[in-house]
Amino acid sequence: MTPWILWMLWALPWNVRGSLAVYGVATQYKIPVSFWPTVKTEVFSAQFLWSRLAFTWEPQWNSIFSAQLSVEAQPMVGDSWSLRYFETSYDESRMHGGDTLWTDTYWGTRLMLYRASLQGNFARMRVRVGRILLTQGLTYMYSPLDFYGPRQRLALDPEFLPGMDALEVTVYPTEDLRIRWVWPADYEDLPSSVSFRFWVGEWEAVLLGTREGVGVAGSHPLWQGILRAEGYRKHGKLYGSLNYDRFFPGDIYVLVELFWPPKGMVSGFTPIQAKETPFAAVLFQKTWNPLWTTYLLWVEALKDRSFLVVPSLQYAIANSATLEFRADLAWGEAGDLFDPDWFRPLFLLAWKVFF
Repeated sequence: MTPWILWMLWALPWNVRGSLAVYGVATQYKIPVSFWPTVKTEVFSAQFLWSRLAFTWEPQWNSIFSAQLSVEAQPMVGDSWSLRYFETSYDESRMHGGDTLWTDTYWGTRLMLYRASLQGNFARMRVRVGRILLTQGLTYMYSPLDFYGPRQRLALDPEFLPGMDALEVTVYPTEDLRIRWVWPADYEDLPSSVSFRFWVGEWEAVLLGTREGVGVAGSHPLWQGILRAEGYRKHGKLYGSLNYDRFFPGDIYVLVELFWPPKGMVSGFTPIQAKETPFAAVLFQKTWNPLWTTYLLWVEALKDRSFLVVPSLQYAIANSATLEFRADLAWGEAGDLFDPDWFRPLFLLAWKVFF
């Protein structure tokens, strides 16, 4: 039986793609006493190198059945304590939804599984099962409807979205209507959901229902941009977000977003979404030429006045390679939105290659 399995794997189309990201990080953290009882100072400096080598294999048997498999190797070089506290603070394994397949403690390397799924495309239906990417909301940075895989703006790579173990069935009755049912494997913490996504002219709308609550989202072009709004009611608590983005002349892109959470902690969301304070975010992007792009992200808590500023400069080394310098600068009192103890800097130099 084994030769037949090997032959089937060899016969599959090996359309493999991947990426390599290398991050040089220098930062400071306030160390909790519970982590290191003998610490004499409140601030701890850390410098280390972290890399991510990812491979995605997407075999296609025919026009109906396909699969996806994604694995990542994550070598980390630096002081063992700084690596431990960095992972605890950012919780990369949880926010990326990956399982550790192998760990080497000496070199600080681990092998992660992020996507592993089977997919069937039929006449007006798609079925996916396994570790899949699930997005449901319309707003960009903090979507109340994306409780399966929320975007993490404080992660080193905020564009990388996590996967979720689930069964998804999507039906397309018409070109302007999509009905999706999602049953997550982690049913105890995450609810199953049924959503209706439809288009009427320039309007796009989403109606979502779970065992815990109901949600609604909509978007419409406005002033040469797009206005999006979302709301979700869970256990009698209402929270939502309002988002507007637009491209301006001169290769300028601006995004503004407001998020207001309910009273009390909410499970299944990002650390920022789980806070009780409303906050506002502004993203400014300017492309100077095909090589240079600048970014500036400002996130501010409207209740306790803590805020985060993220300036970034990106250089396109080639069509599939970029070099980026980024700084995460947080101000505020300890225990607030970003927990920086008034000031916490993080400086990052990233080199990314796609192949």
